[in-house]
Amino acid sequence: MISVEMQNSVLLWSLLGVIALTLRVNESQRIGGIPNLRKGLVFLLVLLILQLILGGFMAGLRAAVVAPTWPSINGQWIPPAAFEQEPVLLNWVNHPLAVHLAHRTVAYILFLSCLFWVVRAKMIPSGYRLFGYFRWALAAGILLQLLLGIFTVLNATYSNRLIWLGVLHQFTAMLVLIILVVLLFLLPKRGSGTFVAA
Repeated sequence: MISVEMQNSVLLWSLLGVIALTLRVNESQRIGGIPNLRKGLVFLLVLLILQLILGGFMAGLRAAVVAPTWPSINGQWIPPAAFEQEPVLLNWVNHPLAVHLAHRTVAYILFLSCLFWVVRAKMIPSGYRLFGYFRWALAAGILLQLLLGIFTVLNATYSNRLIWLGVLHQFTAMLVLIILVVLLFLLPKRGSGTFVAA
């Protein structure tokens, strides 16, 4: 049986291929000369990759089942039991509560950072419609992802719901990744020049 992660990987690469073949962005829709927005996207991409790794640990350790509560983790904001293993760094990859805490913390940072970036990206002129669509898709995708994460945790004790919500949560993470990659494509590196909207 193919694992969910493998299915998501195949789906991700398929969707990226479809986007590459069908999008065919006109050079006039690419935006140059705004390095801070691009740096912000790179920061978001690094955060998302870290979050995907933590999500893999969450699934592997079944950490959602250990703490099926929100907004706190079993009634505590920082559970002391999360740091009981020695050496302490081992907790971040081996203890379900520590991984759960890290996954939630990075999720909140990623959510707020995405919203901040979306607001800052309003400086792009409205003539870049494709960029505008993907900017709002990022805001919607990250909000949906956060809500799905909360619902997945709250339903962790129901195995059927956990599976469906977990798969949907992972699928949405892949969509957010695709959106970030497209936005990076639309904001070329500084040396690529500035393009004028059509």
